[in-house]
Amino acid sequence: MANSHAATAEDLAFRFTLAVLAEAAAREAGAALMARFRRAPSGVEEKSTATDPVSDADREADAIIQAHISKARPGDVFLTEESGAVGDAGDVRWVVDPLDGTVNYLYGIANWAVSIAAEREGRVVAGVVYQAAIDECFVAVRDGGATLNGNAIHVSTCETLDRALLGTGFDYAAATRAKQAEVVAALMPKCRDIRRMGAASIDLASVAAGRLDGYFEAPHGGPWDWAAGELLVEEAGGKCRPYAPPWAPKRGALASNGRLFDALSAAVDAESR
Repeated sequence: MANSHAATAEDLAFRFTLAVLAEAAAREAGAALMARFRRAPSGVEEKSTATDPVSDADREADAIIQAHISKARPGDVFLTEESGAVGDAGDVRWVVDPLDGTVNYLYGIANWAVSIAAEREGRVVAGVVYQAAIDECFVAVRDGGATLNGNAIHVSTCETLDRALLGTGFDYAAATRAKQAEVVAALMPKCRDIRRMGAASIDLASVAAGRLDGYFEAPHGGPWDWAAGELLVEEAGGKCRPYAPPWAPKRGALASNGRLFDALSAAVDAESR
């Protein structure tokens, strides 16, 4: 569990309530996504580049999540990948990626997830990453720990970079990807190996569950890719480079089991200049 400001019993109970709501919304969206998965996609359009698609599946999941949460908490606001900012002010802001890993999804690859985080007073206090294709639901509550399908999870105990299995991701812009590939090539001989899942929320959940020892990506995408996963890592005992509000999309993202944080940070920064 992360060492953060002490929460009152009332605060903690409220955070768990938000986590329960987020999980229910994620599961409803996940069911809708599964109904479309590995079928002919519809409404596919390009966003930032030709390699950055959005589909009707993304839009439907986004609408489901907002409707589900708004029914329970009509005063809350949203920041989602597909809708942007929705609402002016509220007690809780929900940071949502309704379908993280759209390219995987469109190609019939099961590495995609629904990511939902609840942010209150400038801090993420609850987060859910749900991999519907394999029915794995990661849940984190600030000061309340991290779980996978109800069972507590913890980061790995790897202590040296040369034994570390790392995850990474790539930008949608070709020129940026080329630079990121240079960083990966430089780090490859220094670690056990590097994996590219195609969904940052899954990478972060994997660090939290001890399936990866660390994760890096610079520059990184929007807060919806990171918000829930960062809390998962911290509550599972790991350490992240701060990516808290106010969100800075172009800052590099880095997460680790904690033991590797300094070594991984130094290695990534040395190669990213």
